Order: sequence, then C-alpha cells, then structure tokens
Amino acid sequence: MTDRDFFTADTHFNHGMIIKYSGREQFMTPEDKESYDAMRASGSVQEYQDWKPSIQSRENMDAAMIENINAVVPADATLWHLGDFSFTRSASETARYRNAINCQDIRLIWGNHDKRKAYSTGLFQAYYEATMIYVFNYITLTEAQMQDTPSLRRKFR
Repeated sequence: MTDRDFFTADTHFNHGMIIKYSGREQFMTPEDKESYDAMRASGSVQEYQDWKPSIQSRENMDAAMIENINAVVPADATLWHLGDFSFTRSASETARYRNAINCQDIRLIWGNHDKRKAYSTGLFQAYYEATMIYVFNYITLTEAQMQDTPSLRRKFR
C-alpha cells in the first residue's frame, strides 16, 4: 500500500441516463440542457420518463470525469473505486475507460451496476466483493490485510 490513496465511486462511465438521474447538468450539450429544463418545468412524469440525453452529453461526462481523475490522482498512487465504474456490457469499452485513467493501481469494489462480463482479468489491480477499508494517516489497509497480519492488527486496532 501507499500513503497516496485516493477514493472515488459511481463514475458510471457510458451511462448517459445517470446524467438525468444524478443531475449532472454540467455535461449536457446546450440542446440537451434546454430540453431538460423544459421537461423539468413541465412537471410531466411521462416527459421525465421519456427524456434521454444525447450521446454527446454522455461523451462530455465521460471525458470530463477522466480528465478530473487524471488531474488529481498521480500515476503512481492507488485509486480505490468504490463501485459502479462503468455501465457498459462491453469489455473493450470498459478497458477503454480504464486505460484512459493514468493511475496504474486501481482497485475496484464491485458495484450493483458493474457488469462483470465487461471486466477482463487484470484490468484493475484488485477486485473486491466488499471489504472494510482502514484509512490511516500513512497507509490504507483492507480487512483481509488486517486479518492476515497480526502485527498490523495489534498496531492499528
């Protein structure tokens, strides 16, 4: 482990509808923003259900999130992704998003929207079903690491 741990979650790469569900308006094209505002002003449940962002808005979101991650997380750090990395069913698409992130050590905790068939072996440094993460000033440890190393348990508990 490194003392340079970063955390993120719910990027939902390739999930255009998350723009609507999470109010990620900053990624919308001007046309999408205009129709989104009109839909919201109408108060119509049917219009809400029917509204979908454009592919360009989704691509804007994906590119901005990758740019933001790369601006903050050094290539030699550890990035913990706490679920819902991608919404695609395609292994090549998931790899494209992963490979666009400069950080070499990304550890994924599975989220409910992660399509496991879209994740090839080795794409991430490690995969976890669920884990307790202990974050200290200079080290981050998983529950398994704490359990496997008696000296760590004594030192940090």
